[in-house]
Amino acid sequence: MSEQVILKRCSKCKITKPLDQFRKCASTKDGLRYWCNGCEKEYQQSEKGKKANKRYAQSEQGKKAIKHYTHSKKARQTCHRYRTSEKARTRRRCYKKANREKFPESERISHSRYKQSEKGKSCARKYRQKYPERTKAYQAIYHAIQDGYIPEINSRFCLLCFHKAKYYHHFAGYEPENWYRVISVCPKCHSILHQHKLVARAL
Repeated sequence: MSEQVILKRCSKCKITKPLDQFRKCASTKDGLRYWCNGCEKEYQQSEKGKKANKRYAQSEQGKKAIKHYTHSKKARQTCHRYRTSEKARTRRRCYKKANREKFPESERISHSRYKQSEKGKSCARKYRQKYPERTKAYQAIYHAIQDGYIPEINSRFCLLCFHKAKYYHHFAGYEPENWYRVISVCPKCHSILHQHKLVARAL
């Protein structure tokens, strides 16, 4: 026996469509909106729809609804999916590249300002308490650079993609015997190596 498909008529475009073309709505009798997804999207992108959404967001009811949604599990999952998507990564790369070209000194100044702030000092303190081995390894490299045993990272190139290097990576681990066993990597390759620890250990 074939599965029965239940249809519903959109009150805007007057076309009968399957139920999966309608969003859920608790205030209606059948639990679905009167307009189909296509008509809803068209209205949301119109000037009238944008003004209506803005009025609702500024109302007391809208503020409560937005606050309730932002603290919900569904909102956190949606935000996590977007942040880990390729679209979000591409946008972040384009934004950073545009800022570096427009304000070459802004990144260095803002990073220095953050490190000197109370929030930056608190985050650094928590990081040292959480990863004491990493902190000691980083300090050993810092002192080795200051003493001239290891060259400055600005004069090095990434050993994986041959771009400009920015970090020294402890590929063998953070134990004392491996403090000075490092390779120069760019930010992208550094992130990849930390995401795939087996690859990092194999170098």
